[in-house]
Amino acid sequence: SKASLQSAEARVLAQPGKQYAVYFYGQLPATLELLVPAGSYKLSWMDTKTGVYTTTKAVGSANGKITVSPPAYIADIALRIVSSE
Repeated sequence: SKASLQSAEARVLAQPGKQYAVYFYGQLPATLELLVPAGSYKLSWMDTKTGVYTTTKAVGSANGKITVSPPAYIADIALRIVSSE
């Protein structure tokens, strides 16, 4: 079953197919499915209290979707998605 964002809010700034900045406030599920154009991407989670990127991972978009798993955080977190192509 798909995860719900009922206990969290998300705000997105996008340059479609190139880069995305996503700010999450609230409790996220253990995994999220995000819709992006097919391609390769680099994901970086940012601790919003320190501005430090805590986790970086390379992923490929299969059928226009990527699956992400946020690291542990309190209250809010940000995600940077940048095309590797």
